[in-house]
Amino acid sequence: MNRRQGKARQGCRLLLAVGMALVVLSAGRAAHAQGFAAYFGGTWNTSYGRMTIAQEGNYVQGSYPEYGGTFTGQVSGYVLTGVWANGGDRGALRFEISTDGRTFAGYWLQSNGVFGNYWNGVLATSGSGNTSAGFQGVWNTTFGRTLLIVGNNGAATGQFNYNESQSRYLGALSGQLYGNTMEGYWQTSTGWGYFRFILSFDGSYFQGYWWDSNGNYGGVWNGEFVATVYV
Repeated sequence: MNRRQGKARQGCRLLLAVGMALVVLSAGRAAHAQGFAAYFGGTWNTSYGRMTIAQEGNYVQGSYPEYGGTFTGQVSGYVLTGVWANGGDRGALRFEISTDGRTFAGYWLQSNGVFGNYWNGVLATSGSGNTSAGFQGVWNTTFGRTLLIVGNNGAATGQFNYNESQSRYLGALSGQLYGNTMEGYWQTSTGWGYFRFILSFDGSYFQGYWWDSNGNYGGVWNGEFVATVYV
């Protein structure tokens, strides 16, 4: 092999390495995007009176009694799209929730698709045992008891899947806060991957998701608040 051939092969190996790195980075970004649905569940003060929304996964159903209306829909990302019904009338609606989960901006359409009006909402306050309305504390989650600690800079650490017989946690978490969302990495003795938790407005629960290290969607990871932790 001459010097020119050697440099050419080195260049090919470099391009291959760069390409593989880009694939890994893309998989990581996809892991955070795949399957994400913001949480709209709760009671809202809206342009059309008090509204109650129940959400399971990305499916929602709601009612606004002051106008005798109901609706159903689905959530993708931060957007809820659905169909409202009021007596014999019906049409489409679209709500986009803020990243902190406290407000949404939207509109509704008439049955013929013509713009009806704006439909905005503010989440109503409610009591909760989580007085800080933050992530720090002890939680009962899909993967057992979970402890979360949040630093002043928004950096988060945690442990999950507490084992009573061994008196220790079997998994670790490391992440960062972005508004009412925590994103980061989970790790156990057998593997690692990504997670995303979205905290409710009153801090009583979070809705979450997890992915494996290859970016494959694993499932939901939800939690209910148990107790405050002071450090």
